[in-house]
Amino acid sequence: MLAIGGIQGIIGLAMVTNSVDIATAIWGERPDRLFEKSHENSGLVVFFGVLMLVMAAWAIATSLRFGDRHPGLLASTRAYGWALLAVVLFLGLFISALGLVFLIPAILLVVRSRKPEFQSWFDRRPH
Repeated sequence: MLAIGGIQGIIGLAMVTNSVDIATAIWGERPDRLFEKSHENSGLVVFFGVLMLVMAAWAIATSLRFGDRHPGLLASTRAYGWALLAVVLFLGLFISALGLVFLIPAILLVVRSRKPEFQSWFDRRPH
């Protein structure tokens, strides 16, 4: 989760700072209407960038606390996995490359958080 959060943070920061360029690359622009369409869609790119930054903070904060073995972290990991999967599927409608980057880690988080070995870590039982 720490690596996923770091990647999300970098991508989210890039989306927020380069929103017009990204909107132009995704939706295109006619030369006679310079910056008109890009500025309309750059708000959507900024929204997804901020969403990625929030998700990154959630992943990093949760993964840094894994050593505590608190049972609430297991619920946070599962919720993050499902939220990441939802964001990936929705984001994939607009930016398919980003959707593909996070699809497999999202599925792995959802599936692996249900394994007994993962649950026993948070129950403080021996492995």
